[in-house]
Amino acid sequence: MFIESEKLAELKKIDLLSYLLQTDPDRLKKISRNTFCIRDHDSLHISNGLWHWQSVGIGGRSALDFLIKVEGFSFKEAVKHLQNLSKDIVWEDIKDHPKPKERNLLFPQKDENDFEAVVYLKRRGIDEELIQNCIQKDLIFQSVFKNIDTGHVYKQVAFVGFDHQKPIPKYINLRGIHNDYKGDSFGSNKAFSFLLQAKNPTNVVHVCEASIDVLSYASLMKLYQKDYETIQRFPVKHR
Repeated sequence: MFIESEKLAELKKIDLLSYLLQTDPDRLKKISRNTFCIRDHDSLHISNGLWHWQSVGIGGRSALDFLIKVEGFSFKEAVKHLQNLSKDIVWEDIKDHPKPKERNLLFPQKDENDFEAVVYLKRRGIDEELIQNCIQKDLIFQSVFKNIDTGHVYKQVAFVGFDHQKPIPKYINLRGIHNDYKGDSFGSNKAFSFLLQAKNPTNVVHVCEASIDVLSYASLMKLYQKDYETIQRFPVKHR
């Protein structure tokens, strides 16, 4: 099948909310002012032109993405389906939209304990004293999510980033304990990522790629008998 790039670009402009409002509005359930979920996939949230299926760890922008990734359409089937509907679906010009307001952080449900999270982190080589210290400071907890459609229970390590001036949680990174899920809780603000603060003010920052890498780095500092809450540098050995 061949479709002109211009026409494909037009189909990709059809966002999921516009598509469902036109084709199956009863499938939508409003969660908040700007956020919807789908009744048969309640962990699939739609907001600000994007959708994210949290329990599976996939997401996208367009209805085309949704039809392929969630509904199981082939690319050819999805394009044909949208072509038949595209004349009736009207989408807004996002160029004229004001900057979206900050979204409220969706706080995942805390599990009754943190046992599996601790075991997982220790298996990843994280120092146990460091883990317990983070749990006491509410920087880490074990989250749990049950898919009401399948009955499957998913557990993750939740890494919390705070606005320390308030202080309130503004960011939550989730890492699957028994699967490869990686993602951020809906509404997370990356300007407040997970961090381990120094004891005293400093102009030195150690930046890591992921939340668990921060703990790995701190564990290495402890291994070198250094205080991870005090900004220090490793000795460098030249070969």
